[in-house]
This record gives sequence, C-alpha cells and structure tokens, in this order.
Amino acid sequence: MITALPRSSHCPHLRPLWLVGLLSLATLGLYFPVWMGVTWSEMKRELHDERMHPFWHALSYFVPLYGLFRVHAHCAAVRAMLQVAESPRTVDPWEVLLGVMWQMGMVYLLIFYFAPNDPFKPLLWLSVGAASAVATAYVQAGLNAYWLAVAGRGPRTASPGWSGRRSRPASPSWAWSCTPRCNRSNTNSL
Repeated sequence: MITALPRSSHCPHLRPLWLVGLLSLATLGLYFPVWMGVTWSEMKRELHDERMHPFWHALSYFVPLYGLFRVHAHCAAVRAMLQVAESPRTVDPWEVLLGVMWQMGMVYLLIFYFAPNDPFKPLLWLSVGAASAVATAYVQAGLNAYWLAVAGRGPRTASPGWSGRRSRPASPSWAWSCTPRCNRSNTNSL
C-alpha cells in the first residue's frame, strides 16, 4: 500500500495520449502489455519497491485470468499513487478491466469462431485495437496527472484531512526543480 508521496529522483515520464492510443490501435492491443511493463518499471523506480518486476508484469498479461488480476493491480497502483499525490484525477481499475475483457473476448471470437472470410472480421479487429487504445490512454492520463502533481505542476486539491490548508499552486519553475536530477533521454521514453 502506498502511504507517502515519494521523492522523484527522475523527470516525469509524460506520454502524449494520442501517441499511446495510436500505438495501441495500430498494434491491435499488443502495445498494451509493453506499455504495462514500461510504466511498471517507472512506478518501481518512483516507489522504490524491489518487489515490482516489470518484465514478468508485462508477460502476465498473456496468462489467462491471472492477466486480468495484474491489469487490475496495475490500475489500482496508479489510483493509489494519484490519491497520495492528492490529484483530482483518478483511475478506476474496473473500467479498464472491462475494456481489456472486451479486447480478450473479441480476440477469442475472432480466432476461434468467425470464418476467415467473414465481412465483419476487420471491423471487429478494429474494435480490439480501439478497446486497447481507450484503456491505455485512460490509465496513461492518470500517470501523466501523477507525474505533473509530483513535479508541482499539476492541479492539487485539499483533502478533508488537511484541516483547512489550501492546495499548493502550480509552480512555473517545475522544470528547474527536475532538470538537475534527471537525464533528458528519460523524458521521451515509450
């Protein structure tokens, strides 16, 4: 369980939502497990949790049923990070799970049920990619909100437990506080 906001030792890994969605759509969902591994690795560094294994986390997506639990765990970790960062944005793991189950169900039907020359097959494959694109972009939007909140640039709200303290305004010098500690090559990783 995430209880304290960790100090970032690297720059936020912001990804454009359109790019994440396009990669998921273009690969018909095969980018999603790659994205899960890469973002799990970033979360591991951020949380300093040696129990997080990005390679196995990404591969677990392909294990029937267990992969769904790992997708839920991934989204729940993002939601917990957002709560600790006091970001107004949230990620609902169950919404992502519905998209992933749609994707997996359609792949099963397309492989084992539909005839090779079925006229609806391309449209259904497109729906597989679209479900993956929406799920990936949705969770990435949460991660982007977290990175911005940690950097002091994103919106923050006061929680009831703060006893009247106001939210911290966005700092225009967020890049200066991040630049000396990070390698520019890390900011554009996909």
